[in-house]
Amino acid sequence: MEAKLDSPNLADLEMAFAEQPACDTGARLVKFYLEANRFIEALVIATRCTKIWPDEPGCHESLCEVHMKRGHLTKIRNTLDKLPAGLQPSRRLLEIAAEVGHPLGKPAQKPMQEKPGEAALLKVVHEETREKPAIEEKRKPRRPVANAVLQAARLQSVEEVKRTRTSARRTILLSAGLCLLLGGYIAWTWHEGSLQEEANGLILAARKLMKPDLEAGYRQALQNFEKALSLVPDDTAALSGAAYASVLLGGEKTDNREFLFSAKKYISRASKIGADSLRLEVAEGLLCGYAGDIAKGKAIIGGLAGNAGRSPLVLDSANRLDLLAGEPERAVSRTHLAFQYRDLRLDLSTARANLAVGNYQAALKLVELAAALSPSHPDIAILRKQGAELKAAKEIGPVQNSK
Repeated sequence: MEAKLDSPNLADLEMAFAEQPACDTGARLVKFYLEANRFIEALVIATRCTKIWPDEPGCHESLCEVHMKRGHLTKIRNTLDKLPAGLQPSRRLLEIAAEVGHPLGKPAQKPMQEKPGEAALLKVVHEETREKPAIEEKRKPRRPVANAVLQAARLQSVEEVKRTRTSARRTILLSAGLCLLLGGYIAWTWHEGSLQEEANGLILAARKLMKPDLEAGYRQALQNFEKALSLVPDDTAALSGAAYASVLLGGEKTDNREFLFSAKKYISRASKIGADSLRLEVAEGLLCGYAGDIAKGKAIIGGLAGNAGRSPLVLDSANRLDLLAGEPERAVSRTHLAFQYRDLRLDLSTARANLAVGNYQAALKLVELAAALSPSHPDIAILRKQGAELKAAKEIGPVQNSK
């Protein structure tokens, strides 16, 4: 412990005081806090020391130093007034008392001693004074001008006091108003942050639900996105996710066209707030395609250049629009990219395109990659069957031709 006390490290000093409180340790800790302008900690430690060791002058000295540092002269005088009876003040306490004008800091005055003959002289003066009547000094009446000046000075003093009090009231009211505003802003920020945090959790859960590319997953994901929007109405991720899930439910997973109308509403809400999201643009492109305007949908998807244009999300959407347009060859040209990515929807759409042009070998490989990601996907069995039939037909063809 002694090693810690000799160390100038504040953390060591705090640990030492916590493990083995002592007046000297507390005084050093208060000094450290004051040098660091940490007045609250210094006040707490100094006050605690005076309560634990009331007979130690150093504890009261530390408390006075804290008040001195903060300029609280009245609190210094109160501290000196409350010193325990019989406490021998330290030299520093006496210096502080003298600085603030406390009686403790004034030297004691010796009683006056009468000089020889002084008593007789006082007696004579007393008798002479008693014999002569006191002469009362006549007070001259104040002049009107002087009275007016004094009255004006009094009025001015009263007005200054009123202005000071009014200014103090305004300051107090303004401070109270600012405190209320600050407290309200902090509460509002905390509330908004908690809502955003809850919404983010719902969005992450919804994205996981969409990965298997199943109808039930998209329905649950859409519910999560809608809950997130009820918490944060302008959340871009929630709006784009809800639009994308609605498009797939209305265009691929079900025959319910109401989902497409819902997707259009989400896209409209996002455009009003200026939301910018890749998933949102993809949802808009697919919505146009599934609603019958394939050319516009392909234009939207084709306009996504750069790294965004080569993402699995965009490549799969382009494949599906090409298949809708009866142009599977364009989708087949992206087969090498599908093998690079391990994306379920991209594998399935590219496999369909390859089957459409008779390339069963690539199609079956992509189907197996998709099956590893989502074995229960309903399209896996359908595409496997189509690939096997295409393979058998191609193998039978050469045999018949040879005969």
